[in-house]
Amino acid sequence: MFQLSNILMRIFQSLTFLAVILLVSTGLFAQGLEISPVRLDFSLEPGANQAQTVTVRNTTNKPAIYTLSASDWSLDEKGNLIRQEKGSNPNSCSDWVSFTPALVELEANGSADVTVTLNVPAGQSETKWSIAYVTLQKEQEAPQADKDLAMGIEVSQSIGVFVTQSPRSNDNASAKLTEFKEDGTDEEGNRRFSVVTKNTGEKILDCNMYMVISNLQTAEETKLDPVTFRILPEGIRKGELALPKGLAKGSYLVAAILDYGPNYPMEGAQIQVEVK
Repeated sequence: MFQLSNILMRIFQSLTFLAVILLVSTGLFAQGLEISPVRLDFSLEPGANQAQTVTVRNTTNKPAIYTLSASDWSLDEKGNLIRQEKGSNPNSCSDWVSFTPALVELEANGSADVTVTLNVPAGQSETKWSIAYVTLQKEQEAPQADKDLAMGIEVSQSIGVFVTQSPRSNDNASAKLTEFKEDGTDEEGNRRFSVVTKNTGEKILDCNMYMVISNLQTAEETKLDPVTFRILPEGIRKGELALPKGLAKGSYLVAAILDYGPNYPMEGAQIQVEVK
C-alpha cells in the first residue's frame, strides 16, 4: 500500500468530494409519508446539547398519526444497513435522543416540525450513532364485538433518520486500503478487483473510491467514476472495482484511490496487469 505521490495528488485535487447518497439525502419518501432531512449530524462536546428539526409530511388525502422513536443501526462489510434494537450497539447514542413532540397527528396533506434534541453526557467524547424512526400508525378497526372499545393501532411503515454525534475536537480521522487484488471476471467478462478499506480512526467517514488506469507504453490515464460509501469507526468495507472493456493490448498500472475528505491524505494501492 502507498500514499499518493505528488503526481496523483495533482490529478485528484480538482475533484469535488461526493457524499454518500443513501445517508445524506435531504428528503426521503414512502407511501403517504415524507421526511426531511434524513440525516442529522451533531458535533457536540461532552456535556452539551443541541436541537435540530425534522419535517414530517402526510402526503395522503386523509388524517394520519406518526410516532417517533430512537433505535440503533450498523453497517455490514458490504455497506448494507443492519437494524438493531435500542441499546444493543456499544456505539449507540439512542438514549441521548428525545423528540418534541414524539407523536404527531396530521391532517390530509399536512406537515409539522419535530424537534430532535441530543443531550451528550459529560465524559462522552467518542463518536456515536443511532437512528430515529418516524412511523406511520395505521388505524385498524376492532372486531364487531368490540365496537365500543378504542380502535386498534397497527404499525404500518417507517422512515429512518440517521443521527450521528462526534465532538468537533475529535479530529482523529484515518483509513487504510488493506487489500487490493485481481479477483477473476464477472458474468460479462469484466476483470474484477476486490478492495478492502478499514476505518482506522474515530470518525464516521464518507468515502470515494476511484480506479485510475495508466497505460505504461503511452502514459495515457483513464479515471473511472467513483464508488461512494460510508464506513463507521473500526469498520471494514469490502467492495469491487472493474476494469473497463476496450483497453488496447499492453501493460497497465491499475490504482485504487481512496478519498475520504479534502482535509485528509488520499490512500492508494496499485497492481500491474497485462491486457492481451
